[in-house]
Amino acid sequence: MASSQKNTLLFVIAAITMVIDHIGIVFFPEHIFLRMIGRISFPIYAYGIAQGVKHTSNFKKYITRILIAAVIAQPFYMYSLRKGVNIMFELILFATVLNFVKNEKNIHAIILALLTAVLNLDYGLYGLILAFGFFIMDEEKLTGIILISIATFVSALGSIMFAQGFAILALPLILFLPNINIKLPKYFFYAFYPLHLIIISFIKFI
Repeated sequence: MASSQKNTLLFVIAAITMVIDHIGIVFFPEHIFLRMIGRISFPIYAYGIAQGVKHTSNFKKYITRILIAAVIAQPFYMYSLRKGVNIMFELILFATVLNFVKNEKNIHAIILALLTAVLNLDYGLYGLILAFGFFIMDEEKLTGIILISIATFVSALGSIMFAQGFAILALPLILFLPNINIKLPKYFFYAFYPLHLIIISFIKFI
């Protein structure tokens, strides 16, 4: 989640591909191409977290907004997707690591990064590496791109039909998509995450 609505089109794409992914998981698990399309969403959210940490003026308020969305979404996430914690909680973890790096609390960042590696999370260390790659990209663009590309390639090796490799398609969108803003309510993307899970849960229930 970005701290502003800069280039909202990018995050609209993330939201749409996320919904496609979740529809695939819940209703059409046999159609792997829906999951492949869905791989585009997470790197954009990782980019948003990196930008949010870099540019937010109040980290606690920023994290609190994400936490509220995460808590509201969790029961619907568990009902519809039947997994552990939802991605918002992971994004909070990644944001905290990046905030430690930003404030030069490197020991704290390393400890939390190690914890990320051992926890049973959907994205875990791979997600953190993506977020860190985007975090350093403004100053070290090539390094960030290489880091993200290698992490995505390695992650793809362990996925069904190398589906995770399609996440790399988010990179050119992030790098080259024109800065197009769409007028949306201020906290639209925070509300959208739990809202789409509520709708999916309702459809599944009926």
